[in-house]
Amino acid sequence: MKVSCPSCAAPLPAQDVNVVRMVAKCRACDAVFRFEDQLAPLPEPATALAPPPAVRPVPLPPGLELQTSGSAFGGDYRSAPTGAGELVITRRWFGMQHVFLLFFAVFWNGFLALWYSAAISSGAPWPMLVFPALHLAAGIGVTYGAVTGLVNRTVIRIHDGVLTVRHGPIPAFGNRTLPVQEIQQLFTEEDVSSKGARSYKVHAVVAVGPTVELVKGIQSPQQALYLERTIEDHLAIPDQKVEGAFTGPTTT
Repeated sequence: MKVSCPSCAAPLPAQDVNVVRMVAKCRACDAVFRFEDQLAPLPEPATALAPPPAVRPVPLPPGLELQTSGSAFGGDYRSAPTGAGELVITRRWFGMQHVFLLFFAVFWNGFLALWYSAAISSGAPWPMLVFPALHLAAGIGVTYGAVTGLVNRTVIRIHDGVLTVRHGPIPAFGNRTLPVQEIQQLFTEEDVSSKGARSYKVHAVVAVGPTVELVKGIQSPQQALYLERTIEDHLAIPDQKVEGAFTGPTTT
């Protein structure tokens, strides 16, 4: 800070400036004056209190449908007894791999049908009928996987303070019912098979007990991340880092 005399423009040494009373005396012309107007303006407040950058939005990926009505809570989700809004996300299971499975199932089961037809018509002993039992079970499993992949959907619904996950129309494992007040965080997990195939799961961290697997077998990382972030936004849950969670494809 430099102070100069307004009368004669002479610069003042530091000992002639009283910073407590904001008064100075010029030795050259004996003028006494206040010097507030010579002070530089204070810098703007530091950006440390600036709000954190928003999480990068995830666009609605193909294969998902979204229906929403308001938000689950008007304020902090932990202080609200029930949800006031409704969120419905519908996910189709269909993928090209299911078309391949269907053709494979037709070929596999057709071969077994010919085998059993020939064995029964020739009066083969019972060991010949039991022998392909494992192959028959495999054929049923492949057929089930192909048909459910072609027609099934997963419906995730948040309504009246409850999150539900339902698969159908063909029955499948993995239905869930979870009070939203127990949900503290959601995160996505990436699974890599021994052959390098990747799939994704969406988990919920709950107040008490182990994490709850909401949806699994998702082939698209965009779908998994969209489910995670959309549910968090609807429930007003701040996104927090979870150790080992999948956050998106690595770019270089």
